[in-house]
This record gives sequence, structure tokens and C-alpha cells, in this order.
Amino acid sequence: MNGEQAAAVLTALEARSPMVFGERATRVEPIAIFDRPYSTVIRILVLNDGGVPSYAFVKIYKVRPARPYEAPREPADVVREEFAATMRLHAALAGRPGLVSPRPIASLPEHAAIVTQELQGTPFDRLLRLRRRRTRVPTLEAIATRIGAWLRAYQGSAAAAGVWSAAAARAYLDDRLRHLTRALGEAARVRALTAFDRIASELPGAPEPLVPIHADLCPGNIMVTPGGGVAVLDFATAQTGTRYHDVSHLYMHLQLARGRARRRGLALEPVQRTLLAAFDRPEAIRHPLFRLMLLQHVVCHVTQLADGPGWGSGLALRTLARWRWRVCLAMPALATPPVFGALRAA
Repeated sequence: MNGEQAAAVLTALEARSPMVFGERATRVEPIAIFDRPYSTVIRILVLNDGGVPSYAFVKIYKVRPARPYEAPREPADVVREEFAATMRLHAALAGRPGLVSPRPIASLPEHAAIVTQELQGTPFDRLLRLRRRRTRVPTLEAIATRIGAWLRAYQGSAAAAGVWSAAAARAYLDDRLRHLTRALGEAARVRALTAFDRIASELPGAPEPLVPIHADLCPGNIMVTPGGGVAVLDFATAQTGTRYHDVSHLYMHLQLARGRARRRGLALEPVQRTLLAAFDRPEAIRHPLFRLMLLQHVVCHVTQLADGPGWGSGLALRTLARWRWRVCLAMPALATPPVFGALRAA
């Protein structure tokens, strides 16, 4: 993103500031700019005429590079959808202790930008990087309990829309696996599809409704407020999916963080167990749909690694993708037969 685009967004926002921030709003000033692969985030100071200054974030979307396995989305459409999801969540969490939602402030689809309230807190992934002497496991378990409650609240923020299709999920997976064959080989594709078919054969016959999902629930998108509350950020990928989509995605990221956490004296197995118990039950890890969602996240995660910067000359990138593929497929929930170890219900 160039400076002219950022300036245009801030000029448009300042022109609307009395309507957006209140009648006493007079000026908008950029404080910091964070350039990310798919967006630029600007922290702004909102100055009021005689009032208390406030802070907000402006996120300006970039056009994502075309991928052969997914349809492109216009940034203006992403803005509209994220703003609607943020509005819906903010209303659903009103009055819920410990569950926080950033207030949606403005949608500027013509500038591919969205404005939301700044929340004070610490990203969950930063807490996972601290040593045991500074962060105790019970604190992380309390956070996991609130994340489970957040998931239940968000999934209930709108009516179910349609039902999940195993055939469509398999085709979605195969589109990415075919793309991955240049890094992992055809044998990896066959192994993953065989695992999908084996797990899918265990599904109960009842249809699975599609509910609101965040679709990128990971420790970096979870904010822990000073009072221990939980907020989830970045709804750019919000859509509908299965009830186990988000919880299995976060489970995968916690599983990948376990080795690093163990070296810092943190045990994440109780955190994973608490998360599943707060959302559903510890035995949810055995459910075929949970395991299918986990397999899907593994494929998508490795696809993102393989499509990272430098793919053209990426021997190291291919090596990383193959290593991460082996690590992910060794997760207890994807083992053959399933092995659940420390996540077995107490």
C-alpha cells in the first residue's frame, strides 16, 4: 500500500469524524502503521473538542495474489462482510462477562478499509511464549474456558444456513492437495484423501448444519484483556462452516506450539483439554467431524507454507512444508488408529 492510499483513507475518515466518532470529534491522527502481507493497519488517535482522546484501528485490505485453488475476493466485499460479522458479534456479546468484542466504528468499502475500536490487552500467542514463572497454566486454562464460551456465543449469533457436504469438503481438500503435489508428491495426496474417506465413513447420519465461523481462529487473533476477558479479532475470513471448524483450528495451533511451550515450562495439554470441555466436551477430539476439520486445517496450513514468499527458488520452503506435513499428520487425532493420550477425558 502506498502513502497516497493511506492518506486518502484518513482524509475520508476525518471528513466523516463527527458522524463516525461523535459530534465532538475534530481530528484524526495516525500514530503507527503496521504493514502486513494482506493488509495495512493504522493505529489512529481521535481528538475530541474538550473530550477524552480515543484510539482505533484502520485496516486497509490489499488485493491478494491469485491462487489456482480459491476464488479471488474483492477487497470491498471483504470489508462489507467483516463489518457485518463484527457488528453481529458485538451485539451477541453485549452484557456477557469475560467476552469482549471490539466495537465496529466505520465501513469504507470504497477505500477497502474498516475501522474498529482499539482494545487493550495481550495477544494469546504472546502469553504462550512466556515462561512458566510469569504465566501459570491455570491462567491459560481460564482463558481457554472463555474461548470456548466465545465460540458458543458466536455460533449462536446467526441462524444456521444450509448443511455441510462431505463431497464438497473432499473436493476443497483435493484442490489444495493437487497444488501441493509439487512439494509433497502424489503419495501425500493419496494418503490424505484415504484418511479423509476413512474418517468420513465414521460420520453419523444426521446432517451437520453450517453455523457462523471465524475461519482463522488462532492464538494471534485472540486478545486477552487485563481483566482476563477474551476478544477475537480480524473477521476478514468470517463465513459459515461446521461447529468444529474453529475449535479444531485453534487446537491445531496449540498442538504445534506444544514443543516450544514445553521448553518454557508450560504444558498445553490441559489447555487443549479445557478448550474442548468448555466448547463441547473433551471427547470431541474423537468425533469424526472434528478430525475431518483438523485434516482440512493441516492441508490448508501446509499449502500456505508452500505458497509463501520465495516459492520459485524455495528448496528450503519445500523442505519446511514436508517437515510440517509429517508433524501435523502425526497429531493424535489423525493417527491410525486414533491415539488420544493426555487429551483423554479425566
